[in-house]
Amino acid sequence: TQFRAAKTGAPMQFGRFSVTLLPSRHAPTGFTGGEITSPLKPPARVTDYLEGASYAVLVRHGDKSFLINGSAGFEPGALKDIRADVVMLGTGGIGTFDPQHEQNYWNEVVKNTGAKRVIAIHWDDFMTVGAGAPLTPSTLIGDFDYMMAFLKTNGENDGVDVRLPQDWQPMNIWDGLN
Repeated sequence: TQFRAAKTGAPMQFGRFSVTLLPSRHAPTGFTGGEITSPLKPPARVTDYLEGASYAVLVRHGDKSFLINGSAGFEPGALKDIRADVVMLGTGGIGTFDPQHEQNYWNEVVKNTGAKRVIAIHWDDFMTVGAGAPLTPSTLIGDFDYMMAFLKTNGENDGVDVRLPQDWQPMNIWDGLN
């Protein structure tokens, strides 16, 4: 009785929070996307476990908003009327994709939403590092130095503050924004 199906683009209220799922895509890895149309019989290949759909998540609270885009993919035009103060930007794979995809990704998810701050997510080694250990860049999902240079250059060009989360510390994502 506590479950309800979410509808893409329809805001859902949770107390003073509004949460909206928006169409997105997983980063273009060559094995993401698609739907499972019949039951899988283990052992199954990893490429048999298809993801179905990907979403960006817009969260609003009062006059503040943030967008979570967990993977370095996007649905062209899906965010054209969406505004977000802060974007939590999935960066895994940046530096391994076509540079035009990377620039389009920034433009669609950050620039078009009018974000004033980007917090890079999905860059860390979440497979081998346990809770409480220092966050370290993943060697499996791209070149961290390239990714940071890409973010900083675009941030400087577009007047967007770029940050990384601090190791296991609470963070006021709007601190210092007007």
